[in-house]
Parts: sequence; C-alpha cells; structure tokens
Amino acid sequence: DSSLKQQPLTVVPQEKCDPNLWYIHGQSYDLSGFVAKHPGGQLAILSGRGRDCTALFESYHPWNDKHRKVLKAFGPAAPAPDPFYEEIKAKVREAYPGGSKE
Repeated sequence: DSSLKQQPLTVVPQEKCDPNLWYIHGQSYDLSGFVAKHPGGQLAILSGRGRDCTALFESYHPWNDKHRKVLKAFGPAAPAPDPFYEEIKAKVREAYPGGSKE
C-alpha cells in the first residue's frame, strides 16, 4: 500500500557488534538477564545475540506486542513496527486464527 510510510531500517554492521549484546532498530540491548525467562526458549533469543536481529525481533512475534514492552525494560523503547512487519503479522494471524496454539 503506497499510503503506508516505512521507517528507515537501521542495521548495525556485524563488525561493530559486541558479541554479548542484541542490536534491534540500531540500538544495543543487554538481554542476558532475560534469556532464562524468554517464553520462546533460550535458543530462540540467543540466536540474535551479537548481531543485528531487527528482522528476527519483528517477525518472530506475530501474536502480540509484549516483546516491545520487554525490550523497553532493557534500554530504549523500540520504534513503532514497520508496516511491512505488521502486514506479515496480520497475514499470519489470518492463516492461524486459533493463535500460537495451532
């Protein structure tokens, strides 16, 4: 939809990434204190450590926006989601009306 305004994607180059931090929307976060509590399991959250994981962050959470609230507890609030990801999430919810239990 041409009426949707996309935010510029800020990607942190790999060579500038600290291997102990997560990079989302150009911001760095120390999520190590949340790893054990991550509802999707430790492997899921650890797969984003040490790199820009914006796409993973935005696309992996189609059912709600709780991940944005958690992120805010560890640093800057993430910007509003890009319309691209919102469209993907809407399509996932449409394909799976029963939610994540399917």
